[in-house]
Amino acid sequence: MALDFIYRISKPFLLNIDAETSHSVAISALRWLGPSISNRLHIDEVRLCGLNFKNRLGLAAGFDKDGAALIGLSRLGFGFLEIGTVTPRPQPGNPRPRLIRVKKEQGVINRLGFNNHGVEHLREVLLDEKIQILIPIGVNIGKNAMTPNSQATEDYKHCMDHLVDVADFVTINISSPNTQELRDLADPHQIRDFLAELVEHRNHLSMHYRELPLFVKIAPDGTDDEIAQVSEIIERTGCNGIIATNTTVRRDNIDEKYAPEAGGLSGKPLFERAVEVVATVRDAVSESFPIIGVGGISSPDEALTMLNAGANLIQLYTAMIYQGPGIVEKIGSRLASEDF
Repeated sequence: MALDFIYRISKPFLLNIDAETSHSVAISALRWLGPSISNRLHIDEVRLCGLNFKNRLGLAAGFDKDGAALIGLSRLGFGFLEIGTVTPRPQPGNPRPRLIRVKKEQGVINRLGFNNHGVEHLREVLLDEKIQILIPIGVNIGKNAMTPNSQATEDYKHCMDHLVDVADFVTINISSPNTQELRDLADPHQIRDFLAELVEHRNHLSMHYRELPLFVKIAPDGTDDEIAQVSEIIERTGCNGIIATNTTVRRDNIDEKYAPEAGGLSGKPLFERAVEVVATVRDAVSESFPIIGVGGISSPDEALTMLNAGANLIQLYTAMIYQGPGIVEKIGSRLASEDF
């Protein structure tokens, strides 16, 4: 496959230039090579929330915020994609540098801050390209940085209004550490009313469109008791599932020189904690409540570990930085051979 060859010969260069520039190069390559990429999809359908996920492995949010490379990504072997995070209005995000590789431990620290072109732009992209894509596409949504938490529900509703007829599911992101006070919305004392209002709005939209599945992405940094409490609330409010987890602000498993770096850590250093969180969520919610496990998965064995912890589906992102696009087919083929 041309993309694998390009990655192998360009990897030394890509891993030694600015991380955000390298990421832009990768998105451009996937965009322009997209139509020529042979589809590597392994069919192992899983039906959840009224959707047919083509297999259990998906792309995590953050890799393609604006849907710039949908066709290319859809052919790598993923059973579904999640794009975003997108906000109501375009915003530049936090100042650069804001993406730092933790090479030895195969992690990444990001403090991007929801940089994106806005939900109206993304809607146009989906209207134009979604018909060519055969796997479900979810959209991760957030609030603009300048929107106070007291008005945050309006930002999420605005995004839902623009995505209800073009996205297969929507993920409510209240767990990124890179937007000031965003995680406060996930506090057990606030999240119930916050989510109840969004579910009510979703139910209103469903009177005119199909029902839009709502997932909630949670953080890994609370105590297990807090995570269990929040998970129970998410299920009881009528949301359709949980994505566990977002990035962590902990620096336990990486070189101490990175401790002063602000932002969320992803990749292999997050894996152990992400598995613990998935297990905690599974114990807290009903057996049939969907969980998407994400955080540091970089091998078929780790993918199976996450599924065995209680996830119905899994996602990856950072592993592609260090192993290239071939990791998608490697994990996908292994999962397709398993009997779940």
